[in-house]
Amino acid sequence: MRKKIIVLFFLIGIIPLSIAQMNDSIGLMANISNGKVQLKWLPSNFDIWMRGSRSGYIIERYEVQQLQGKWSVIKKDVLTDQPLMPWSDQRISDAVKADQDYDNSKVLTAARLLEDNSNGAKEKLDESVEMQNQKNYMHIMGLVGALLKNKSAEAMGLFFEDKTTQPGKIYLYRILSGTQNKITAETAVNMNTPAVLSNVMGFDYKLLSDKVTLYWLHPKQSGYFAYNIYRSSSKNGEYQKINKTPYLGEMALTLDSKRMKYIDSFPEMNKTYYYKVQGINGFEQTSPFSKILSVKAVSLLKKAPVITKASSKDNAIITLEWKVDSADKEAVSYYSVWSTSSPDEKVSKVNNKNIPATDYSYQDIRLNKPTYNYYKVCAHGLAGDSLCSLFKNAFLVDSFPPARPLIVYGICDTTGVIRLKWKKGTEEDIIGYRIFRTFQKHIEPNRLNRSLVSDTTFKDTIDARSGYRKVYYSIAAIDHVYNTSPMADYFEVKLPDKNPPTGPVFNNYVAGYSGIHLEWIPSPSEDLKYQYLMRKSEFEFQWRTILKLQGDSLYLHTYKDTATQTDIWYEYKLISEDSAGLRSKEKQVLRIQQPERDPFSTVTNVRAIMSRENKMIKLSWDFNKEAVGFKIMRGQNGKRIETYEFVNGKKREFYDKWLTPNTAYTYAIIAELPDGRKTIMSTVIKINY
Repeated sequence: MRKKIIVLFFLIGIIPLSIAQMNDSIGLMANISNGKVQLKWLPSNFDIWMRGSRSGYIIERYEVQQLQGKWSVIKKDVLTDQPLMPWSDQRISDAVKADQDYDNSKVLTAARLLEDNSNGAKEKLDESVEMQNQKNYMHIMGLVGALLKNKSAEAMGLFFEDKTTQPGKIYLYRILSGTQNKITAETAVNMNTPAVLSNVMGFDYKLLSDKVTLYWLHPKQSGYFAYNIYRSSSKNGEYQKINKTPYLGEMALTLDSKRMKYIDSFPEMNKTYYYKVQGINGFEQTSPFSKILSVKAVSLLKKAPVITKASSKDNAIITLEWKVDSADKEAVSYYSVWSTSSPDEKVSKVNNKNIPATDYSYQDIRLNKPTYNYYKVCAHGLAGDSLCSLFKNAFLVDSFPPARPLIVYGICDTTGVIRLKWKKGTEEDIIGYRIFRTFQKHIEPNRLNRSLVSDTTFKDTIDARSGYRKVYYSIAAIDHVYNTSPMADYFEVKLPDKNPPTGPVFNNYVAGYSGIHLEWIPSPSEDLKYQYLMRKSEFEFQWRTILKLQGDSLYLHTYKDTATQTDIWYEYKLISEDSAGLRSKEKQVLRIQQPERDPFSTVTNVRAIMSRENKMIKLSWDFNKEAVGFKIMRGQNGKRIETYEFVNGKKREFYDKWLTPNTAYTYAIIAELPDGRKTIMSTVIKINY
């Protein structure tokens, strides 16, 4: 589907159609040829094309005239007594045998067959997509075929020639499909101003290794949808068309919506070729030729020169020597030499005359040269391209770099402004520092300053909302001959947190007799500080926090809300908060109704009697329902109460003999019911032993 849309827009953009939309419509264009008006129309999709091929088209012509500043219809003519129908498959087949200009109309036969195969078929999703892709492709082929040949368009029922026009008239043509829901298209034709085909403009080229890229302007108003490209070995000689079929432009090679691009391989190298291009409109008319381009088939340079020597014997004249790749020697036109006192400064040309391609050395005899010179040699190719060497230092007087610098301070404010400070090196010949930054230590840092920083402070600005939590800085010291120190150890700067954490997400809940059980996936944010579980009943207007998690409890992901009431609706939400105090957005709210709470009685009247003499505590209780067992809960000296013992459901007393003197005990009892449910815990009692 993507290919169809791209190609359709390509075609629509080069001819003045009223098919500006991709909905059910018809694009209509007109052309004046020898006093006749040629009409050609293009359905916007496969279904509209097929509907038109079955019902045909009605062509109306309106003679219009401007009276007192308003357009009025003078006369209406219906140019087709019956709907204009496409030819039958047999007629198309016979016509193709007699005239190849009808060959493109065979796509209509294929389209009809495709439609027949698709009608009434129950297809799976992937088969339906494939069928639609085939229809889209067939539709594109039909459009291109109709544009390329008028006879093929006529056979497909998409072309009409009005031979009854009169000079000086202004006509409005209307195409109507013969379907029940008629689709129309209109275009105006002024017989006083026949269209003039303009020549192709902006014809230019760019050399590749053994090819040439030709490009030219392709404005929407040009009216051309295809092109022919011609080549000759002589400017005034015979030109051969190098594209086998009209060139529509390749999507991967189209520069933009206003320029076309064509790549041609040279038949022979080191030879001059001449090119020209011609446009083709939707009625087989060709434009005047573009200007002629003269292109010399030469190879581009592949490798830059390498300076092998830069030295001085008398401390005045600097001798340079270089070498070039053997494959580039025949492609070099000349050399130039450039120098600067600093690799960060602008270079200036040293030689006054071009250095011949056969020379591989140069002497810089300039007076008052800087003490420190950095040279580069540029090779200039026959194709107009050039490649330059890396810098070469003419002197190596000082070969000892400064010591590794040390960053001592770095902080970022809330707006993203970072201030760095480092310790000044002890070397007297340090002329400045280079600053480097990275957000990840394992990635090569970026250099921040183009010119050296002579101070020991630096201010940087970053986007505080970038999502990074830390940034790392390093520096390198540079001396007067541009020896570079080892880079300083990374200095970590923490960034302000502007991005709220990701919120936790509920993934399950159970509403039972004893309350509402909630489960969630905790927030994955690294700087998480708190997670809040909040609740609001249908009778409340404000949220209440019922659970606050922090520290190790952040990993908890379940909670049972027992403080609920029967038939009441409750809403729950989860909020995360990071170390910067930022809270996650509210993304999920659960609304749950509490069903009937446990209708069974709880264990009541829990009693405890202590006997030091018998070294025991006797527990007794009341429970007015059938139970399969009782869970005895016990705690000591204020610690959390835990499961201690189980007793048979028929008993209503328990003797605790595992006791420690001078200990405060707390007890509670839970009954286990025959249906597997449990009562809520009884009242907790306390007794000292």
